[in-house]
Amino acid sequence: MHVTTRMVRVTGGRLPDAIPAVNHITELLNERHGSNVNVAVQIGGDPSVIGFSGMWQSLADLEAYRASAMADTEIASLMRMAAPLFADEVEDTLWKVHLPPGERQSITVVTGALMNLTRVGEAAAFAAEAAGVVSAVTGNQVGIATAATGERARLIWVGFAPDLAKVEADTDALEASDDYMELFKKSEDVMVTGSLYTGIWQSVSD
Repeated sequence: MHVTTRMVRVTGGRLPDAIPAVNHITELLNERHGSNVNVAVQIGGDPSVIGFSGMWQSLADLEAYRASAMADTEIASLMRMAAPLFADEVEDTLWKVHLPPGERQSITVVTGALMNLTRVGEAAAFAAEAAGVVSAVTGNQVGIATAATGERARLIWVGFAPDLAKVEADTDALEASDDYMELFKKSEDVMVTGSLYTGIWQSVSD
């Protein structure tokens, strides 16, 4: 299983215009070409970035979708019309899913870090242990993926929540968990120091 992500920067002050435009295009893509692409914006991050994510059972499925979508002349026309809303800054990443997360909800929490590639096997084992601890404490199934393109040392944990109140409750529960706090010590040799980050995304898909 693979996930694709695309980060696109909106030109100044155009986010209210960009969201309905991309939602319309994404809805057509999902309806016509068998995708399940979701649109989201950051909470507590860069307010000018829109993120797109889609999950694929195989790279063959992704390839078939891309060929089909690129041949859709109506969608191509809509994308050209929407182009002035966006800057030229676009970042695409293909991720390999090692452990799928639970069912997608309104809020997505992504925690990432860089693996020490000389100890990648241990890093993978640590990632699985960490996902298990967080899943047990919060009651949410946490997934794991690694970058298949770009910086290959990137690893992310992905979890979903219905709202920010649940995110807050989960954070409080984790900070009170000795097992969770112990993970930071265990990560010292297998993950790159200082590379840990967390992003919170809110779905704006129709």
